[in-house]
Amino acid sequence: MPYTLERALESPLAPYALGALSALGIAWLWGSLAAPAAIHDEAAYLLQARIFASGQLSAPAHALPEFFEQYHVLVTPRLAPKYLPGHALALVPGIWLALPGLVPVILGGVAGGLVFALARQLAGAWVALLAWAIWSTSPADMLWRASYMSQTSSAALWLGASWFLLRFWRESRTRDLVWLALLVAMLGMTRPMTAIAFALPAAVVVGIRVWRRRAFAALGLAALAGSALLAIVPAWNHASLGDWRRSPYPEHSRVYFPYQKLGFGIDPTPPQRALPKDMVAYDATYKRIHGAHTLADLPETALRRLWATGRVFLGDGVWRAPLGVFLLLGLALLRGPALFGLASTASLYAAYLLYAHPTDWMIYYCEAHAFLAFAIALGLWRALVWLLDARAPLAAAAASLLALALFSALDAAQTKRVIQSSLSYHREFAKAVARIADEKAILFVRYALDHDPNFGLVENPPDYERARVWIVHDRGADNQRLLALAPERVPYLFDEASYGLYRLADAPPS
Repeated sequence: MPYTLERALESPLAPYALGALSALGIAWLWGSLAAPAAIHDEAAYLLQARIFASGQLSAPAHALPEFFEQYHVLVTPRLAPKYLPGHALALVPGIWLALPGLVPVILGGVAGGLVFALARQLAGAWVALLAWAIWSTSPADMLWRASYMSQTSSAALWLGASWFLLRFWRESRTRDLVWLALLVAMLGMTRPMTAIAFALPAAVVVGIRVWRRRAFAALGLAALAGSALLAIVPAWNHASLGDWRRSPYPEHSRVYFPYQKLGFGIDPTPPQRALPKDMVAYDATYKRIHGAHTLADLPETALRRLWATGRVFLGDGVWRAPLGVFLLLGLALLRGPALFGLASTASLYAAYLLYAHPTDWMIYYCEAHAFLAFAIALGLWRALVWLLDARAPLAAAAASLLALALFSALDAAQTKRVIQSSLSYHREFAKAVARIADEKAILFVRYALDHDPNFGLVENPPDYERARVWIVHDRGADNQRLLALAPERVPYLFDEASYGLYRLADAPPS
């Protein structure tokens, strides 16, 4: 049986089969290809994708944008989420099909196939299978992959770029270098800091190979292809802010949260727009985080994040903790092209030391988790080889995979419960909105006093006139201005404290 499995793992179809299993696993965890956005970032990406799907790079702003304030979104002078357009552009086909989760699921499958394919190239089929199994079942990664977060795109792009970098190193083909440049450019349009972290060590590898082979024409062609793709960014800047040099991301920070930028300490500049009540609580939390991110505390921050990276990837389950030993062993065994994984992981880790974020929010490093899985698998496999004779490790690897599958099934079931619980808040709200039968309506949202600022209900449509229901902030007596602007819309109020839906005239007092 082990030898039969080994032949199957060596097949050209094996990466596709394991990629398909990865995609199916993500779809099962998520439970739907039309799941709502759980957190603010996801909602902003979905809005951006819907704007793109309508044939626009940004959308006209509402006349009273203060009612539509949404996290990570500029509501004036144009309606434009702050994030660079790469991930939202990838989501567009799913928006057209009314299956917004389709693309993240496919991207998760692509990433899974690449994890196996890369590891097989570097260390053989058994290490590759172990790496894929460890990567696929990391509890934190399962949470992030079943989402609309941009890391679903960037993880696949990071791994795809690594694949073409390895091919270029070994074969020096021009088309591999062009594909590498295109994927890095797309990564730059998705998560620019992550792209820079990848590009720095990749440039060293490419530079060595180009110099040795005198492949300067290939380098020029690749640079041209990548630059042409990146030309989307200034066009998007212009459509969003009227200036190709100004980007919505720093503009959003300047308008709402001036301290949210690279660096240390806190910028005391006040925001340019008044924050809604829910954003005030969010603002207070992140001011503390950025204020505590100082140059003097950087060594402690670095160690704390390093520990958190391993803990988050391995998960809180006791049974996964010993994998950390095999991680250390695997790191010591790295040779040849596998060292690029270590260099790019270190680069990614160092890049985000420039940015303040909660220690338990380690999603910024998930692109490097495939390398961590590979290092663990390498260490585990070598330990089996050392401890057993030349034939027994095949059976031992199969037994290890069986044990990993058993324990991981328990982790997956728990992760699915967490995902479904996080979605229940928005699913219950969607049921309330669905009870509104009017052709045109305004739904004022009144948040509870204990509202969790990580979750939001107010959202912008890509086209205000065509939207059946406007979901806006309840601003008390100021609501009359919006009602006067849209007298054809029937007003309702959603009270989060009671989860009740009321005609505005019948709503309980605040």
